[in-house]
Parts: sequence; C-alpha cells; structure tokens
Amino acid sequence: MNAPLSFASFNSQASTYDANNAYLLAQLCVETYRREKVEKLGGKNENNDDWRKRVKQEASAWGFVSDRVYCFNNQGAQAILLADAEKVIVAFRGSEELSDWEVNFNRLKSRDFSNNYNLCLHTGFCNYLNNIWKPYKDPQERIEAKGIKAIIQEEMKNSSKSLWFTGHSLGGAVAVLAAANCIFFDNLPFEVSGVYTYGQPRVGDWSFAKLYNSRLRSKTFRFVNNNDVVTKIPTWAPLFLFRHVGQIKYLTQDGEILDFEKLNIWQKWQEIFIDIVKDLREEGINSITDHDMSTGYIPPLLRVISEADAIA
Repeated sequence: MNAPLSFASFNSQASTYDANNAYLLAQLCVETYRREKVEKLGGKNENNDDWRKRVKQEASAWGFVSDRVYCFNNQGAQAILLADAEKVIVAFRGSEELSDWEVNFNRLKSRDFSNNYNLCLHTGFCNYLNNIWKPYKDPQERIEAKGIKAIIQEEMKNSSKSLWFTGHSLGGAVAVLAAANCIFFDNLPFEVSGVYTYGQPRVGDWSFAKLYNSRLRSKTFRFVNNNDVVTKIPTWAPLFLFRHVGQIKYLTQDGEILDFEKLNIWQKWQEIFIDIVKDLREEGINSITDHDMSTGYIPPLLRVISEADAIA
C-alpha cells in the first residue's frame, strides 16, 4: 500500500533529479483523475465538483491550505495547482475520456505557440492547455477561471518560489508545453525548476525539441515504463516528425529505474529486447497495462525511496 501523500519532504530547491520529488509528483498525478465508484457518493463516480471538493479537502493532509489549492476544469481539461511559501506545483490530468484520446491522436500542425519560432506542435495538446492556461468562463465564477498562467503569476510575484510541472499520459505532454510557455512563448519573469512526466507522448517536432532542450532538458525527467505504448505516439504527422524532450528515466519490467541515456546503444536495445521477451513469455505484450500510473509507475518510485530510507 502506498504511503499517505505528504509534501513535507518535497525538495523545493532541487536543481537535479530528485527521487523523492519524482514519487510525490507521480502521486499527485493520480489525484488529477476523478475517482470511480466512490463509497461516500453511494457508489457513484465523481463528477467535476466532487473531484474539486475532495482535492481541496485532502490537500490539507498533503501540507497545503485550501485557499492555495486550485482545481482547474474547462472543456474537458483539468489540472491541480498547489502553492505555499516555497513552491508552486501544477499537475495536469491525463487521458480519462474518449474525447481525451481524440486529442491524443489529433496530430495536425499547431501555430498557437509557434509563430515566433518556426516550429510545429501538437494541435490537440495545445488546445487542451489553452482551455485552462488562459482565462475561461466559469458559471460559478471561481478564481480558477483566471487561468493557470494568471494564478502562477500571482503566486510567483515578488517571491523566490520554485515552479514545477507534472503530468501523466496526455497530462505529461501538456506539462511540457506549460513549461515551454513560461520560458519561451509567454516569457514569464521566472524559471521553471522541474518537469516530471510519466507515460508521456511526443509534443512537437525537432525544432521544438531543440528549443525546449536548450533551456529545460536538465530539468525535465520523462519516465517510460517498460513497453508503455503511449510514449511511442504520435510517431509522425504530415510533413514533420515528432521528437521527445528531456532526460529518460526507464523503468524495466523488474522495477529498476535506469538513466537510459547513460547506457550504450547495445545496453539500450538489450534492455528493451529483454522486456519484450519477458512480456511475451509471461502475459503477452503489456504495452497498455504498462501505462497505468498506480500499478506501473508508482511502485518502482516508492521502492527507491523506501530503500533509501531503510539505509538511512
């Protein structure tokens, strides 16, 4: 069973990869999803209001006060923003509904963020981010309707807080776009401290990857679990190729976490081939099940920090 979620141990000043931060951000990604068959709701699935209410209530146990917890929801796009005196963390929800997968497979060129840089980005991901990054209409006129960008600016104003982005699946792709927005497209007057994504599809073309990595590669950690199929899409789009960004943290079928880029070519192919063979021998190809956050990504991350705590 996973340990209760608490950000008391989150390293707000981390300048390199932090295993504890990776685990906590992965847990937060799970909270961006609405829960199914909730006992308190009489066995019903959470709606958006139920999800928002629960997150704001539970965030007190995570170490945040409710009025510094923001739950964004507009046209199917959802995210959580947590803020305190030291940090701002934004977690984007991944694929949850059929419409989300339509976004995932919409591979047309987008110019929403790219006019000044002559690059190509994924239209669906850009639209998803725009729905909650910019101001939007909210029937209940909640503060979140200002949009994520405005809330970040308010929270970061005249402070030395660190800024973090995270997301699973579709949410990971949007987290990368949000970080790029801050540094390149919106030119906000602060740095991004870290971007941790899990099971993330590709976001843009070679030009975008080159631009992104010029400032954010050392701060971006992209987790790939075994044969997770979502990390391989979209492989191409008309007239241009998609490229991944950041540094790869590869989770083997045995639960090891490897710095994939530090392996030589033979070691990389060996690791991938061994995992595929094991899948075929045991339960068949697990490319879909490997994408699951709670069973695929979190257990290896928890094991690493548990082992570190045991040694300490």
